[in-house]
Amino acid sequence: MREDDSKGGREWASTLWSTVLRARDRDPAALERLCARYWRAIYHYILCRRRDRESAQDLTQAFLLYVIEKDLLSRKDPEHGSFRGFLRASVDRFLSDQYDHERALKRGGGLRRIDLDFAKAEIDASENPERAFLRSYAAETLARVLERCGRELPSDQVRALRLRFGFDGERPSYAEIAHDLGVSESDVTNLVHRAKERFRELLIEEVRETVSSAEDLQSELRFLRQIL
Repeated sequence: MREDDSKGGREWASTLWSTVLRARDRDPAALERLCARYWRAIYHYILCRRRDRESAQDLTQAFLLYVIEKDLLSRKDPEHGSFRGFLRASVDRFLSDQYDHERALKRGGGLRRIDLDFAKAEIDASENPERAFLRSYAAETLARVLERCGRELPSDQVRALRLRFGFDGERPSYAEIAHDLGVSESDVTNLVHRAKERFRELLIEEVRETVSSAEDLQSELRFLRQIL
């Protein structure tokens, strides 16, 4: 048995989903952070299901309103399952409830709307909805981890990491990275190794906040490897 397993669910429950738990208590700042994190995945999923951008944008706003109005987060026990699965299931329920989401759309015009930059979040609406949701969710997770790397690590380590693992496009060779950074290939190896170690630590920290057990953590990490 692993150390995390031996300690049971109580320790996980005390440290996980801190943002979600605060949002359940109607903390406006926590709700804003949740929306900032996940609205793109929600929008991409709805867009690829409905194939209409204007409708998808309205429904994304309406879903966020629905989360608040219905106190949706109070229905999720953070000791069971991943937030990713809960979020996707919640969007499905919202879209299947024609009355509720139409009412939310009508009422949304008179309420404060969250500022979402849809122009920077457009994708091909013909993509498979499930794939679009998973890819967007994974990309948001990766972006947060890379942002933390950028704050913590030297710039040459971050640059070497981004290049080596293709975070900015193609994956150049060590020789090409060495030329780009003006260092030797052995220096690149060291830079990538140090950055990769911290990247993995930060990734685990990020994912740990969205799951409720060691098993779920490993499952989410496998999911990210497959998607990314």
